[in-house]
Amino acid sequence: MNLIVIHKNNNSPTSSNNGLLRFGISSQPIASVILDGLSKNLCLNGVLLPSKNLQKTKRNPWFIISNGRFATQINTEFLYKVLASARADVVTVNVESDLLAYREKVRLTAQGEVAGFRRLYSDFSEPAPFPSDWPHHIFIKTNVLNQVLADRTLCQSFSALIERCRLSALTLCAIRVGGTVFDLDTRHRAGFAWLSRNQAQLICPESS
Repeated sequence: MNLIVIHKNNNSPTSSNNGLLRFGISSQPIASVILDGLSKNLCLNGVLLPSKNLQKTKRNPWFIISNGRFATQINTEFLYKVLASARADVVTVNVESDLLAYREKVRLTAQGEVAGFRRLYSDFSEPAPFPSDWPHHIFIKTNVLNQVLADRTLCQSFSALIERCRLSALTLCAIRVGGTVFDLDTRHRAGFAWLSRNQAQLICPESS
């Protein structure tokens, strides 16, 4: 199951409620175009999951919580190989375009000087520090789901979620992975064109 949650964002790049995401959700004709397929798993600022949904979820190895502010494209096969190698109960995933294949990555010395460039010939992933706020995606092994979603609820803050995982002695991991990401909390008109081109591949696909 892929649950898409739209969190309250106090650090929005837009100073009002004119972002593409809010406009899309508030306008039904637009929402049906740019958010098609998300509505069944879409929640705003807080989640209470029906128990029957959780029972169905346990048929899959991963339960996915996606940040509704971002639309992402990731190589699914590559991503699940990375998740398998992580050997963690909970994995936070942020998508970075500079880790895509055929991108060049600057290599710096310890003093911050340019040491050279590294060209990637395939999508790449790397360990990352734990984010301070909700990442693009959180992958939770379904066999520990009851510990992460206590009483079938999702914590209101990311820090509270991490604390809950640590108190339950769960293993945590944070990674960055190559892919495409678009911030829906923007007024850029280019967002509509991007969404219409990539609508069928938005968010991370379900685990098999």
